[in-house]
Amino acid sequence: QQKIRKIHDLVLLAKEVDLPLKFLTDLKQLTTAYIYSRYPDVPIDEDIEELSKHFLKVAEEVIKWSEGNL
Repeated sequence: QQKIRKIHDLVLLAKEVDLPLKFLTDLKQLTTAYIYSRYPDVPIDEDIEELSKHFLKVAEEVIKWSEGNL
């Protein structure tokens, strides 16, 4: 039985499951997006709402790919 790794780097996880390369740039940005919720003193990007919508779309696409390929 394989041990589950506790990592938060979405790009590393994506590479481990051979996720298509088209997702990697977005996942790299999404990996660092948590800083807005973890550190409230970080200046918020002016386009945070639009960026959040984009990340939700990417996450939905990755989940859909995962359901069909894992």
